[in-house]
Amino acid sequence: MMLSIFKYSIILLVACFSVAQETHTFTTEEVDNIFGHIRELEIRDSLKVKYITLLEEKAIEDSLLGVEYQLKIDNLQKQIDLQEERITEIKPQWYDNKWIWFTLGAVSTAYSVYLSSQLTN
Repeated sequence: MMLSIFKYSIILLVACFSVAQETHTFTTEEVDNIFGHIRELEIRDSLKVKYITLLEEKAIEDSLLGVEYQLKIDNLQKQIDLQEERITEIKPQWYDNKWIWFTLGAVSTAYSVYLSSQLTN
């Protein structure tokens, strides 16, 4: 088993090195163009990285704002519940009727007028 693996690996190595590899030389213009493209791609990549970091920061801010808004909503809902509870606690009593107070005012005024007319007679 080990011998067959070794034999196949030797055959593979010989086949790889026996095949002639074509070499290519670049002119200075081609090298300058390649480096120019590489620099341009590096600049684009750095701008995209900055843009991605800005977007990540914005996402964090938005999530924090969402939490703040949810807290505000919860607080406002608690205030509404407390106001409703307060309204139910402060129901008008029988003596808060405006007709009773009007009648008492009219009777007391009439009685004071009656008493003053009695004093002058």
